[in-house]
Amino acid sequence: MPIPVRVTNGDASVAAGLVNEQIGNIEMVIANSTVTGGILPVTSRAYYAAMAGYSKAELDAMAAAWMAGTGITDSGSLSAVAWSDVVNNRPMVAGGAATRPTINSDGSLTFDGVDDYLATAAFTLSQPFTVYLAAQQVSWTLNDIIFDGFTYQSTMLAQGAVEPEVFPFAGSIGAVNPDWINIGNVITPVAVVFDGASSLTRVENTTVAASVGANNAGGFTLGSGGAATGNFSNIRVWEVIINNGADSTAKIERTINYLRDKYN
Repeated sequence: MPIPVRVTNGDASVAAGLVNEQIGNIEMVIANSTVTGGILPVTSRAYYAAMAGYSKAELDAMAAAWMAGTGITDSGSLSAVAWSDVVNNRPMVAGGAATRPTINSDGSLTFDGVDDYLATAAFTLSQPFTVYLAAQQVSWTLNDIIFDGFTYQSTMLAQGAVEPEVFPFAGSIGAVNPDWINIGNVITPVAVVFDGASSLTRVENTTVAASVGANNAGGFTLGSGGAATGNFSNIRVWEVIINNGADSTAKIERTINYLRDKYN
C-alpha cells in the first residue's frame, strides 16, 4: 500500500528527508490531484524536498528551476520556443525561430553556439544567489557565456582561457575553475555562488573561491550573454536551479549529488 503524504498549498516540508528508496511507496496528494507509484509532481517544490532533501526554508528560497523534459514548448520541429520554470512561473523564452535550442530525445536542450539562447523576463535576482547546472560543454571557445543575468555580462559563467576552464563574473573576473574536464560526453553538475568577495564555483568535486564584483542579475539568460547580445555557447543542459542566498557547503553538496545521481 502506498504511504499517503498530503501537501497543502505548496508546503512540501512533510516530504523533506525522504530517501530515494522510499519514493516508490509514496502517494502524493497535491491540489486535489493524486499521483501514485513514485512519480512526484515536478511542478511543485515537493519534488525538491523529496529528491534533493530541501527543507521548507530551502524550498522557500528557490527562485526558479528548469528540468529536462518538463515544461518545454516544442515549435513542432524539435526546437524549444520556451522552457517553463517548475517552481515560480518564470519561463525562459527564445527570441525567434533562429534562436531556439534543439530538443534532444532525453528532454535536454542543445544550444548551438551561434545564436541559440533562452531568457526570462526581468525579475528581482540580487546577490547573494546560487545557480546550479546539470550540463555539458559540447565545444569550447574562449569567453563564450554559459549563462548570464538579464543584461549583458551582469552575472555570468563563461568559458576560460584554457579548455575546459570556466570563470564567474559580476563586474570583476573571478578565479577560474579547471575541473570541467570532459567536453561533450559527461553530464557535469556545477554550482556558482554569487556573493561578492565570498563567491565560489564548484565543478564536480572542485571548489574554487572567487571575488566577482557586486552586479545583480535581474533575470536569467541561458546560452549567451544577457539579452542575447553575443558570446553564444555550445552547451547541452538538463537542469538549472536558482536559489536566493549563498547556499551553504552542505546544501551545495546535497544539490550537486542530486544532479549527479539523477543524470549520470
